[in-house]
Amino acid sequence: IKFYTRPLATLAVEGQRVTGQRPPSRLPSSSSYYKRSLGKEEVTGGRYAVVFNTSGTPGLAMQLHRTFEPGYNGIIDMGINGNQFNEEAPFEPLHRPGWEQLPAPPPVRLGEVQEWNISNVDMAAPHSFHVHTWHFQIVDFHIPDGDEHQFDYAMLKDDPALFDEMWFDTVMVARRNPTTNDFGWVVIRIAAEAFNGTLIYHCHVLPHEDLGMMEAAHIVGEQPEGYQVGDDVNSPDPWPESLHMEHRRRAR
Repeated sequence: IKFYTRPLATLAVEGQRVTGQRPPSRLPSSSSYYKRSLGKEEVTGGRYAVVFNTSGTPGLAMQLHRTFEPGYNGIIDMGINGNQFNEEAPFEPLHRPGWEQLPAPPPVRLGEVQEWNISNVDMAAPHSFHVHTWHFQIVDFHIPDGDEHQFDYAMLKDDPALFDEMWFDTVMVARRNPTTNDFGWVVIRIAAEAFNGTLIYHCHVLPHEDLGMMEAAHIVGEQPEGYQVGDDVNSPDPWPESLHMEHRRRAR
């Protein structure tokens, strides 16, 4: 592991000094959500597929990391489940001819556990699956031969107890092996406890997201007490205020 030895940022503090206030004696408690082991819970909300699709010249996806121009839309397309994201109507994705069209996961109902199988059929590059609002746990995965060293979660199979302890909001899904045609996949479980509304998931590589590799789902159900978005959180086991701030930012 390589560590940086130089400063990453400099923070400048200005204004009048505030006295008479001390930092809190303890940090806010974390949500009980992170004490769950979703891999041991029953899948009550169904099992669904999320497939990364790419078409175009092999290797062009890697070029997009360095150069992105609108003209690339005519050369390479990216999407999820046979569709490309429709920014004008997020819940009406644009089907791309030639791709197998799969149904999007149905609404995530508060309190239910859903299982998603995220697959990558792209030979050019791995794709980084990222979901907003709620973290998830990995319950199984497959990395084609020769690529294991690129993925930190491969350690989970060396210590299976970690499946119950590690939480993710982003996971890299291995590319399809061009020689064997074997593709990477990751099975996750997610359970939304609160914050009904829109759930966004996408490839976390910005040019891939911009080319359509994004999808939206609904979170439905009655909002439980103690999870209201705002400063007044009365739950006995509250979320840190920073998470409420993050949710407000994403909701804008």
